[in-house]
Amino acid sequence: MNKNVFNSQVLRSFHAYLAMFFLPAVFLFAVTGSLYIFGVKGDLNTKSYQIQLSQSLPRPLAQNIEAQEQVMVDYAREHGIEVPEGKAQKGRMGVTLGNPAGYHLVLIPDRAENSAELQVNQPGLYYRIVLLHKAKCGWVFKSFGVATGICLVLLYVSGIILIWKNIRLKNKALILCGIGLLAIIVAGLLSF
Repeated sequence: MNKNVFNSQVLRSFHAYLAMFFLPAVFLFAVTGSLYIFGVKGDLNTKSYQIQLSQSLPRPLAQNIEAQEQVMVDYAREHGIEVPEGKAQKGRMGVTLGNPAGYHLVLIPDRAENSAELQVNQPGLYYRIVLLHKAKCGWVFKSFGVATGICLVLLYVSGIILIWKNIRLKNKALILCGIGLLAIIVAGLLSF
């Protein structure tokens, strides 16, 4: 058996098996990314409650997460709202109690008054999938996302190696790559 043919067969198998294993992840990233561009982000399913505080929260707020957590827990228990597991953390909008990719509470203190907004969030399935895409999740899926990125690079490299041996495909591929480079430059310039 010709060693060159064997290497091409091994490379084709590697290319095909790698592509099929990561196809679901690539599909997930492509669909959620494309829909996100058009504003489809999923539903957070938020219920909001206004809380009147008997006293001001200790300032600065960023250093008094425990006090804000206690306000959330007390209000939730008093009003029959489920209290999520875990410790409160500083979030983008306020203090978050629970896993942001799952059921969680957010306290947003009003800086001017002795009041705060409590948001009770129950993300829908698609919203949670978008969070996976954005790496707002655990290390297991983050690792899988990195592996998917590496896979895409390996697929392109192995695909280029496979077509490089065929002079007709090589020339067409180089022309198409040049056109693609020009297209992305033009699209980038028109988008600034």
